[in-house]
Amino acid sequence: MKLNAIIVEDEETSRDILRNYLKKYCPNVSVLGEAGNVEDALVLIRNKPLDVVFLDVEMPYGNAFDLLEKVGDINFETIFVTAYDHYAIDALNAHASYYLLKPISIDNLIKAVDYVAEIKLKEEALQDQVLIPKTTVANGKIT
Repeated sequence: MKLNAIIVEDEETSRDILRNYLKKYCPNVSVLGEAGNVEDALVLIRNKPLDVVFLDVEMPYGNAFDLLEKVGDINFETIFVTAYDHYAIDALNAHASYYLLKPISIDNLIKAVDYVAEIKLKEEALQDQVLIPKTTVANGKIT
């Protein structure tokens, strides 16, 4: 499944590494944009059709949790990518889909992306079930 994503990371080197890993190992992920701080990330989130946000915790102008609070109604999955393991509980409380520690393990990155793709497929299947009108059978014909 194709996933539209953005990368929110204040360190340019870390953004480059993640972007390159995604391109090489997760070709189903299309990176639509990148942000180095909360304010720029907010603009991207509000203006892009997103499936997943790769999100660092500590950034200028706030942190990942400030960003998620500003977004409000979150309609995308979040994969936290950080060097700090002590934010894991907070990330889970913020409905994180996955939590990756830096340096990023390629195997864990692939697992995280596969997990999000699975979530999105289930959401689509559920939406399809809701949108399909009920049919009835009468006199051997489906109406």
